[in-house]
Amino acid sequence: MTDTNTKDHALTGDPTTIAGEDAYLIPLSGQAGTGNNAIVDPEGLQRLREAGARFLYTIGNGANQHYVAFLKIPTKKVQIAARVILDAPQGRRVIYRNGNSFDLRSANLRIQPQAGEKFSPTGETRDQINAAWQAHRAWRAREERFWKRNPQTDRRPW
Repeated sequence: MTDTNTKDHALTGDPTTIAGEDAYLIPLSGQAGTGNNAIVDPEGLQRLREAGARFLYTIGNGANQHYVAFLKIPTKKVQIAARVILDAPQGRRVIYRNGNSFDLRSANLRIQPQAGEKFSPTGETRDQINAAWQAHRAWRAREERFWKRNPQTDRRPW
């Protein structure tokens, strides 16, 4: 087979605009994919093409969740499209911000941080955020105990 045939089998989709951004609607096959489309931005489409995707289909995890996948050519290994678009490391979880696993735009995808990694836009780690919430809950419990002991001075804003 020559390289001239490769373009005939390239992943294609209908160009569209969603929320002011260019995107492609790529038809899906598979049990949950029939009649549905994956939404992919131009950069994501390029990454999928480079990875050898020729068509996209859905696979389920047994818990009524479906993900977009493809067969990597020529190895015929199943790849999850969101992991390829993000270049997610092995063992890391991909999160769909809007909950739609068919929306593969980069703005909708992120890799879940592990403990100790930067988590928030302000630079806190997950451990720091958890510690802050724990301190807040302890403060709130102290306040509740105080107001129960002193009901005559109850001027709580909540």
